[in-house]
Amino acid sequence: MEQSCTLKNSIQDGTFFTLPVPELLSLLEASYPSELELLKTAYSVPPPPYERPTTPSPSRQLYAAEYGEINRTIVSVLSLRWVYNRDYASFTATQIPHIKLTRQSFDWMSNFLHKTINTPDDIYTLITSIIINDLGKSQSFIEAHKDATNTDVSRLNHDMILHQIITKTPYLIPSLSLLSQSGKGDLIKGIELSAEFSFGQLAQAENTPGSLHSLLSMKSHARAFDIRFMEQILDIAGAAGHIDHTCAKKLTDPVFQSFKTVYEISVNIIDGKCGVREGYDINLIRRVGLLEAAGWTRGRELDVKDPVHRALMRLLCITNSADVDAADLVHDTFFNILDEDIRRVLVSGMEMDGTLEQPAVQATYIPAMSSAAINATKSGSKPEKEKALAAVLTYLSRTLEIDIEQVRGSLPLGVVVIERDIRKTIMHVINSERFREDPSVLDSVSLPDYEAAAMAEGYEWVF
Repeated sequence: MEQSCTLKNSIQDGTFFTLPVPELLSLLEASYPSELELLKTAYSVPPPPYERPTTPSPSRQLYAAEYGEINRTIVSVLSLRWVYNRDYASFTATQIPHIKLTRQSFDWMSNFLHKTINTPDDIYTLITSIIINDLGKSQSFIEAHKDATNTDVSRLNHDMILHQIITKTPYLIPSLSLLSQSGKGDLIKGIELSAEFSFGQLAQAENTPGSLHSLLSMKSHARAFDIRFMEQILDIAGAAGHIDHTCAKKLTDPVFQSFKTVYEISVNIIDGKCGVREGYDINLIRRVGLLEAAGWTRGRELDVKDPVHRALMRLLCITNSADVDAADLVHDTFFNILDEDIRRVLVSGMEMDGTLEQPAVQATYIPAMSSAAINATKSGSKPEKEKALAAVLTYLSRTLEIDIEQVRGSLPLGVVVIERDIRKTIMHVINSERFREDPSVLDSVSLPDYEAAAMAEGYEWVF
């Protein structure tokens, strides 16, 4: 309690935002010892070969070892300080120049923070949200919950795992008890939302319109929604913290613009100004608009009402295409490399919204796997990248096809969106030499299991 009060006091008097980094790390470790210990066992997607910064990472300073999720989490906290202090130079230090976050975008984010999350209690709640956000990736966390409840939640996505544990075994997260009543309520409300809806998944068109219905539960919870949005922005800011802890490497301007669009769409859905399908498609249209602004003239031909065009627009989001070359790679792979039957299945699967009669499939981690495949080529030539991306899209087409009777026999009644985690089945293959030699090895890889990702209104989660 005393250490937490020290953190609260440092936020209250403003020293939290000016402490030297070593002192800040010690303060965070003293304030969240159990939570950071759990993050040591959290999984993360292995990074590609990279050159480490010359300064030691946060986890090495604290624990004399590299822990990916601890580094990512703490860089998110550092990013909060950079945004609060309006320190644009530190935030963008080593970002790629042509997609670097603009000063205008940074100022929008900083103004948003100061306007909507502007009390010491808000900041403390936000920091706690950042610290616990990825605990659902921790194997020791999952095992502790299983020991307490005799329920294995390891098959669920990490956001749903965190929701289950906060609901049933909240004592496993000691910092929850130190929040104010209103702060705890806001944090839990945000976690409830993230169990079905992810800002990042919508930004990347990884989810489906059926996952957006949970936004309606945030009406009259503006503070909780804003804290969750800021936490998710800072999560992206720290996403490359296990590679480069010196700046917010991943929150580039194209990524930020996608999240800003998602925020605006989400608020409109919450306020009843647009429906979930309409909101979802606005995101696709705006992504293409950004590509057109970058010089991609092919975008002018696309119509979101055409299912084939809409599928391509989703793939542009999924692959995080931010320039002409990236967009051309996706376009040419989709139309020139993919077999027509595979393309037809892709279009059909990506057109599904998610209903009781016809659940949609969410292929979780398809953005990360697509990027990994494109980078897993021998020479980096366009033909090699096309083959690699085509292999992943072929696997995606298989993933989107489901046996509805098997789904109804294995998942709870009321499922409208089915999650299939492709990271578990293909990540090790994409990272192998076999894939570099012949990407079609994915054709023989088995498909992921079915899991519930979103339920229809009035239906309860059952585990």
